[in-house]
Amino acid sequence: MAVTPRAAWLAAGLLWAAPAGAQGDADAAPQAAPAEAPSPTLPEHPDLEKAKAAYNAARYNEAARRFQSLAQALPEAAALYRALARARLYADDVEGAVRAYRLYLQIAPKKAGDREKVAAELALAERRLARPLAADAPSPGADALAAAVPRATAGRFAGPEGAFGALEAALEAGYLGPELSRTRAAISAQLVERSDALLDQWWAPEQVAAVADLAATQAGWAARAAALGGAGDADRAAAVKGLHQLATGDAAAAAETLSAVAPGDGRLRVAQAVALAAAGRRDEAIELLDALRQTSADAERVTLLWALLRKQAGAADATDALLEAARLPE
Repeated sequence: MAVTPRAAWLAAGLLWAAPAGAQGDADAAPQAAPAEAPSPTLPEHPDLEKAKAAYNAARYNEAARRFQSLAQALPEAAALYRALARARLYADDVEGAVRAYRLYLQIAPKKAGDREKVAAELALAERRLARPLAADAPSPGADALAAAVPRATAGRFAGPEGAFGALEAALEAGYLGPELSRTRAAISAQLVERSDALLDQWWAPEQVAAVADLAATQAGWAARAAALGGAGDADRAAAVKGLHQLATGDAAAAAETLSAVAPGDGRLRVAQAVALAAAGRRDEAIELLDALRQTSADAERVTLLWALLRKQAGAADATDALLEAARLPE
């Protein structure tokens, strides 16, 4: 009688013991020798139980999809690659299983208790390949991922041709590996750097923060929230949004947006005052600037704006205050 691939695996004793009514447990760890480090365990995640349930119900294609998504969300968690490899193997995706096994052995601690067992599983999986898979074979989507950081460096974040578009393309192609973490961090760092540079440009007398750059960076923060979840650096995102609203003439919205983040930055406080004045709330702007000019690192500029607004308001002492702020003779 012919021996099936499944029977060969069972005979080799390399699969874990299955709980009652299930084919196996995607995260069951073998007994480790006392001198060995514990085997990596699956990380906590809201979607983990669904992945394990699919595996234990022998819905291996679904389990593989779920474990892949988890590994992409938490690319530093070695145990997810082990679970993914086993799910893929049962789903007859042998090449995918080999890739996942290799990633587990690359990331797991060198003294992990199950390294020998997983290496044996990998060796048997490699024998089932129709043709050998080079040890340095790139992960699917590697080219797309490599384009992400250069695009971010160029200030392109959103849309299919932006950094997050490249990241999405890599994930859709099935990219796996810890480089995902480094790429996400590098894109976010470029967003922070770009946002800070735009605030510097807005504040510098000799420079102008281009509306197009503000728009692109604001879209970048929105793309980051969609791709990675949450707002990330919410204060910087709001600052860029407020400056963009101010630059495009939506002063009322800018004043509202900046009010939440301006207290921590004198430059944004001035931007908030400009927005208030442009929105017809001049008295509020004057009051804000009057308090700020006592503490601002650039008190002369703040005082000059305060005096100009007071002159517009018809204050009796506005001319004297303006001349004093400008340091001009009468």
